[in-house]
Amino acid sequence: MKKLTILGSTGSIGVSTLEVVAAQPGMFRVVALTAGANLELLKSQIEIFQPELVSVLTAEKARELSRMLSGKKPQTMHGVEGMIAAA
Repeated sequence: MKKLTILGSTGSIGVSTLEVVAAQPGMFRVVALTAGANLELLKSQIEIFQPELVSVLTAEKARELSRMLSGKKPQTMHGVEGMIAAA
């Protein structure tokens, strides 16, 4: 199983990539997602792919995302540090 990090998961290329991942069960494991401001879509992606780490642009967005999630939550980071950790 190949581990993947999806940078820009809520953008058009990220969404298309995750569609390919979903169509190939058992082939890929999403370990990290990064996104900008579309927290609703990111929340849905987290619920489906259960990454270990997610990163958003700002600390405010990271706090908002954490409040939106229930159950097992991934490590949530933000900014440049989050992008580097995800990569």
